[in-house]
Amino acid sequence: VTRRVLARVGDEKARLEAASEQDRAAIRTLQQRLDTDTHSKLAKCKSQTIDLREQVYELESRLLLAEERNMAQTREIHVLKGALGLKTSAPDVVLDSQAKLLHALAKSNEEVARLSGTLSDKELMLDDVARELNECRAEVGIAGSRPPCNLSCDVCSILYRELMRWLRYPQIQRLHEDRMQLKSQLEVVQSDAQSEQRTADAARDEARRLHRELDEARALAGHHELVARESEAALAAQQEQGRQLADRLQGIERASRLS
Repeated sequence: VTRRVLARVGDEKARLEAASEQDRAAIRTLQQRLDTDTHSKLAKCKSQTIDLREQVYELESRLLLAEERNMAQTREIHVLKGALGLKTSAPDVVLDSQAKLLHALAKSNEEVARLSGTLSDKELMLDDVARELNECRAEVGIAGSRPPCNLSCDVCSILYRELMRWLRYPQIQRLHEDRMQLKSQLEVVQSDAQSEQRTADAARDEARRLHRELDEARALAGHHELVARESEAALAAQQEQGRQLADRLQGIERASRLS
């Protein structure tokens, strides 16, 4: 009877040891598989997080450059817009080349307007003189049929020649040419201002797009960081489960040895 009991105990012990070895092998296999999968997933998440952080840094740099370009173009457009409405300026004000050009055009316009007013006055005077001259010539042709004119024919002729010479004065032509040249240059300045405005609008659109991409990249990076933390927590839980299984296995082995 004792031998049968000892044999049965020995068989049970062998069975328990075999089962324990199988459990240990299964636990090792499970830990290896879980560790491999979790570590691979964790490494992938960390790599993606690093890549996304680099993308965020690049987007922030591009956004900063775009904002700097936008500010510079906005300042230039502000100067151009201010210059477009410029009429007079203090002599000590320092203007850029475009503002100086517009200032020169404004002064030229004022000078042309002044000379135009003078010319109108002279033309009225010329009309009066021409009328007097015609009257004087009529007086010469009709001896005494009319009252004498206010000016003599010689005086009228002299005034007529002086006025015609003044009207043909080269300064008028030069001012007209300068005005046309300044107008042409003003068109170039206005075209440049419009081009700068379009460039500034494009820069603002690019800045808004970069803002959106930056927000998306930050959200994606936060998501991957959350996944990485969850993977780390899952790995820690699996390791804890493995330790608990190992403790249970050791308890079974101790119980089998005691039996």
